[in-house]
Amino acid sequence: MEYTLLKFDDGMFEIIIQTNDLKHLIEEDKRTASEILIDGILGEEKRMSLICDIEIVDQFEDRYINSQTDIKDLYIHFKNLV
Repeated sequence: MEYTLLKFDDGMFEIIIQTNDLKHLIEEDKRTASEILIDGILGEEKRMSLICDIEIVDQFEDRYINSQTDIKDLYIHFKNLV
């Protein structure tokens, strides 16, 4: 599973997650699973205070191909950004 972060001027982030393993789930369940995953990595409080949107995609748009990162690096990525 990979992600990319978009940072806004107000310090909030949007996270775009590519979920190849969740294709069988409906969109609401994909979002719930993604929130649980992010909560496990960052904690619910940080997710709610720093992430304004979670977008789940089957494949990244071309403009995000070079900015994708493995989800296991999310904690370190956020630690360096905030």
